[in-house]
Amino acid sequence: MESNTQRVWDYAEDGYVHRLVQNEADGKIVELPLHDESKKSNEEKIDKIGFEYSKLLITQLESQREYYENQLSEFKSSLVYEKSQVNKLEKMMEELKVTVSESVNEMSILREEQRRKNEEKASLKEQNNNLLKLNKAMVQKLKMYETNTELLKKENEELHEQVSDLMFFLESREKLKDSSDDVKEGKLFMVPKNSK
Repeated sequence: MESNTQRVWDYAEDGYVHRLVQNEADGKIVELPLHDESKKSNEEKIDKIGFEYSKLLITQLESQREYYENQLSEFKSSLVYEKSQVNKLEKMMEELKVTVSESVNEMSILREEQRRKNEEKASLKEQNNNLLKLNKAMVQKLKMYETNTELLKKENEELHEQVSDLMFFLESREKLKDSSDDVKEGKLFMVPKNSK
């Protein structure tokens, strides 16, 4: 380093170092390179590469935009289809709700009808039991009446025979009143009927 100009001579490059900077990593002082022609051509190359990279990036971004726009369009179409399916399902659900409501009402009516039928059945069963009891009592009474009727018939026949005998006796007595004593003293015997 020259004390007058404060410039530093670089023996490797065989020239003065125009700028020095402090390295952030370790704090050492290093030379900041000068801009020269090779650096300009490097900058042009970098600009050219950057331009081509930008062009490639724009092409890729355009391709991605088209791809995602197609995806978005397909998604929108799919969404429209799904919405129509949801609408159909909602209509079907409404119809099913109506059907279920009608079925519940019908089931309620059928349960009420079944309850009435069960009550009617129980009532008829009770009536049937009462009629069976009444029938049994009537059969017993009928048997009793038949027995009484048979007894009365026999009594009636016996009374009828007694009346016949009595009538015969009275008639005979009237006839024999004026008859002789021999006929009056005669005996009359009843011969029992032969049972066949």
